[in-house]
Amino acid sequence: MLALGTEVGILSVHLQQALLEEQTRAVAVPQKGFGTWLAGPQRVAAERVISGAAGVHDEALTYWMEDGELLTIKRRYPDSTAWEARRGAMASLRRSIGAGGKRYTLARAREIVTRVVPVDTDRAHVRIVADLSNTRREHLAGAAGMAVTGSGFTAVAITLGIAIPFALVPIPLGLALGFSLARARRRGVERMQTALEQILDRLEHGEIEIPPTLEPPQNPLALQSPRTTGTPMSDINRVGVLGCGLMGSGIAQVAAAAGYQTVVRDVSDALNEKGRGRIIKSLDKAVEKGKLEPAARDLTLDRLTFTTAVADLEQSDVIIEAVTEDLDAKNTLWQELDSLSGADTIFASNTSSLTIAAMAAVTQRADRFVGLHFFNPVPIMKLVEVVRTVTTSPATFDRAMAFAASLGKKPIAAKDTSGFIVNLLLVPYLLDAIRAVEGGVGSIPDIDQGMVLGTGYPMGPFTLLDFVGLDTTFKIAEIMFDEYREKRYAPPPLLKRMVLAGMYGKKSGKGFYDYSSTPPAVSDLGL
Repeated sequence: MLALGTEVGILSVHLQQALLEEQTRAVAVPQKGFGTWLAGPQRVAAERVISGAAGVHDEALTYWMEDGELLTIKRRYPDSTAWEARRGAMASLRRSIGAGGKRYTLARAREIVTRVVPVDTDRAHVRIVADLSNTRREHLAGAAGMAVTGSGFTAVAITLGIAIPFALVPIPLGLALGFSLARARRRGVERMQTALEQILDRLEHGEIEIPPTLEPPQNPLALQSPRTTGTPMSDINRVGVLGCGLMGSGIAQVAAAAGYQTVVRDVSDALNEKGRGRIIKSLDKAVEKGKLEPAARDLTLDRLTFTTAVADLEQSDVIIEAVTEDLDAKNTLWQELDSLSGADTIFASNTSSLTIAAMAAVTQRADRFVGLHFFNPVPIMKLVEVVRTVTTSPATFDRAMAFAASLGKKPIAAKDTSGFIVNLLLVPYLLDAIRAVEGGVGSIPDIDQGMVLGTGYPMGPFTLLDFVGLDTTFKIAEIMFDEYREKRYAPPPLLKRMVLAGMYGKKSGKGFYDYSSTPPAVSDLGL
């Protein structure tokens, strides 16, 4: 078909789009059995490949589910979101009266799951699944109840001596009513299928209008289809990344996946190769789990270039620094790049604790300097703190916010104070957990379990400390204590001793937990 279309002059990209849409449009979840034949399937699904950036479609779909369908998030995963009907008197009232002429069909489902995965730079695979097991159980139970009731009436009629032909009438009547009730659910299933398809139609035709206060910045790579709106930032095409460690490689991955030509620089080929291997492993895992198409993985890797020369970043439109938390080391790189880079190039630091002003001051572009603080693991964590210092121009800040959104992230504005928003609140919590162990308040596993089960945190403070790195936490705490001179930011003695002993956490094999065994065991710290 591709060959035939090419022969008659149709562009291959358009043919591939049509084939993908035909393969994925109105896909039913395969289910068999008498119950499915009688009352319809437990789940229905609709999926489609739609032109436009995945991040734009994800934002629009989220807005529609919340505002157009009166749903609320039930669970959130890295690649999908589960929704349920919003509770409350006002939501129930709007659904019951059909406010705005809407049927709110999706609210009748037990659960709705949405998934948006990039196929390549300008197409996304959107899938919506509705779990209708709740209505199926109700209708089948009602149908069975009617059949049993009919049989019961027949038994009573025979006991009372009513003639057999008349006594048997309730049985077929009950069966007919039960059959009618069960088949009525099939019409509800068809309405649900139609509702899912209509949502995809709205996405495909750009009909979901997000209010200006909520509308995400448009993709600066002009990845939108002609149906989407917004002015593309055509001046950002090439991204430079300083550092190919855990954070640097993650930032490079998401930049390349978003469509940017990305150049990554580290001090040695060995470090670059290690970072590249980390990226390949991450992308392969996403493909294996069905979160990423193989073609998108290959395109991402093709956009990545690794180097040991700082000068190779001079053509970048945005340069993101992700090296060690050492101000002198960072400023040495910034001063070198300042003389090499173009006048419009934005400098951005991924620092988690140093102030942006301390780096901007050593350059001649303080108005084009921002903070872009990503979170680990970068490909999964949605948040980016966009930090504006006292010298950052409004235009630079707006470009940085738009750039972060183009990576599929959720940018939030933060002021240039050490720790910004998240670490300003998180670091004292982690340090207090260490002090609690030092003071004998509780054991390491008990404190971890207490915070997970008592507050709903995904992991306890000691598990998180090992994941972040005790050396990293110690350095951040030192910087923040130097900034604020408050006891809550002072590194506890236990943390300092563990760092001196080379116990950095998961990356060194031992921290508060010993990772040489499975599952990890609590480290013997002599407490």
